[in-house]
Amino acid sequence: MRKMNTLRVVDVGHGLHFKIDEDSNSELTVDYGGSRNLDRYRIHNGSFLLSHLHYDHYNGFLKRRYSRNTFSNIEHFYHPGMPRLFNSENFLKIILAWNVYLNNVNPYIYQIIKLINNNQNLKVLPLFKGDVFECDKTKYEVLWPPKVIDNDEINTSIVNAIEAFELVAEKDKYLSRIYRNIQDENVNSDNYLECLVRISDNNNSLAEPYSNTELIKSANTTIRKAANSLSLVFRQDDNILFLGDLEETELPFIMEELKKNRNLIYDIIISAHHGTHWHTSLFELRSNICVSSLSRSNRKHFKYEYNDICNALLSTDQ
Repeated sequence: MRKMNTLRVVDVGHGLHFKIDEDSNSELTVDYGGSRNLDRYRIHNGSFLLSHLHYDHYNGFLKRRYSRNTFSNIEHFYHPGMPRLFNSENFLKIILAWNVYLNNVNPYIYQIIKLINNNQNLKVLPLFKGDVFECDKTKYEVLWPPKVIDNDEINTSIVNAIEAFELVAEKDKYLSRIYRNIQDENVNSDNYLECLVRISDNNNSLAEPYSNTELIKSANTTIRKAANSLSLVFRQDDNILFLGDLEETELPFIMEELKKNRNLIYDIIISAHHGTHWHTSLFELRSNICVSSLSRSNRKHFKYEYNDICNALLSTDQ
């Protein structure tokens, strides 16, 4: 079994940025977002993994003001694939439209894709449950998302997100027009990042968005929850288990898979959604260290049950 060299979880406030340094100059970087300290760190060699499309996991790309050579030494850019689920094609287009819609204040994902496109040698690959990816000969197993989701509760969160989106689109001609403009896009799990560039380019001169911030905020919360359900989760032997930003609904599915394969003991567990999401099935896990990228403002939401599954509990706000 190959042991990883170093795990570095950066104190970025509200967000996530960590690196797994291997035995050579290669590394796996996971996410690059937060509210502070991002200017002290940069992406070097190896592979980059974006766990999901939330600004607090990728806004560092804009804050750091990278040049076109940002990914020049990165071999792979991994991102979560889009599963087949209830109204999945429509939901994927809604995620795309919502990202473009928020570009007025948060154009981060657009910047990422531009940077990706500037490096023609970079391989951009979607990941699903069962996939294995490598960084410097170290293998990582993907546990989530699956290629197909037929769970009623997860699908309900997707329905709620679609309804929240439609409520804003009914009142906001800007969002409605963005959505209409992508109806003919051939969007799938392999190309949705690239589609964002085309969609953004085609809509960058539209009118100002709707001014009802409370309605937008409510819709964003619902859509973000649905996007959390599709977050990447992976393990590296019994060294590390990364639980992504999964909601309570999805965590039992991860545990079912881990129990089936007797993969319940780890050196390090990175807690779900910065340590603020928990399910009782996680009590069967054991680890030497449990790590949470936690902002001070989120401390009140932290699930202290993580204390019961590890020997040492570490968080970046301490």
